[in-house]
Amino acid sequence: MSTLLKLPSQKMLAKYLKHCSEQREDKSSATWQCQLPNLSFPVSASIWIQGVVVDIKNSGSTVVVDDGTGTVTLVQCDSAASKVMTKKGMYIMAWLFVSGMYIMAVGSLETGGEQPTVKPIKLQDLSELDDVDALWPLEVLHQINFLNG
Repeated sequence: MSTLLKLPSQKMLAKYLKHCSEQREDKSSATWQCQLPNLSFPVSASIWIQGVVVDIKNSGSTVVVDDGTGTVTLVQCDSAASKVMTKKGMYIMAWLFVSGMYIMAVGSLETGGEQPTVKPIKLQDLSELDDVDALWPLEVLHQINFLNG
């Protein structure tokens, strides 16, 4: 089992991930730091993002998601655990990305900068849920304020 599954996931927006840089103390340990003009905070090894699928590459292995503040590239999606919600509210384990689908991804930040990259360990289709896209930025801000308050 991945050690990421044992950690709480930090909710993040693409605009924050663009300001993340890897901090290495030695070859075996690396941490991430987000440096904004008025706030600096550590980034958890496990992050959680949500957004609309805007591009699908490599037969769904690579997906670009837009959360309204920017885009994040998800890599190796075909190796992540996934759930897709059907119209009847049942879950199936098959995964087929469709442009416009609203998804959540939990995983590790691979790169920050202009086009952040995340390797997901879990993906879930949230398209059938009302207002999740409108609430997401508020959830992220609430968590950042709570953790850095």
